[in-house]
Amino acid sequence: MKKDSVKFLVRTAVLLALCVVIQLVVTGQWIKGPLVNTVLLVAAMAVGLPGGLVVAILNPLLVFLINAPGPMKLCPQILPVVMLGNCVLVLVAWLLRKPAMGIPGLVAAAVAKGLVMTALTSWVVLPFFGAKLVAKGLDATVKIMFGMTQLYTAAIGCVVFFLIWQVLKKVPGLVTKK
Repeated sequence: MKKDSVKFLVRTAVLLALCVVIQLVVTGQWIKGPLVNTVLLVAAMAVGLPGGLVVAILNPLLVFLINAPGPMKLCPQILPVVMLGNCVLVLVAWLLRKPAMGIPGLVAAAVAKGLVMTALTSWVVLPFFGAKLVAKGLDATVKIMFGMTQLYTAAIGCVVFFLIWQVLKKVPGLVTKK
């Protein structure tokens, strides 16, 4: 196995593990969400787009399998929405990552994630798969949790990422050159 492949696997695994631990240990969506979004962005920028996408997809899946949040237990169709929202955040930020586009790219990434998750939750998941959530009176909560709150937690995560990335990008050998 090449040295680059090992570096990719190790970095991706460590960042994925960090995301999962944050999801399982930290309480409160307003702390947990920004931290996870920050790690997703670090994965994309330090490891590359493939690493960022791996973490974006596997983190919600592993958390679901280990200890699914209440609404996801009732409506597992939310899981692909979270995965897609994470992928949108990573992809948009990575595509707009050049120094001149740093802040606008992060803003666009947060807005894109929020819009995608809001639209899919409100227009697909709840109307077609949300009967159990509606029956328990959780539909409004799910619209908030997996809707526009995602825009706000992504935006906070982007700010935290931007601040710590100013230091991390100077660490020799941290950023994969691709």
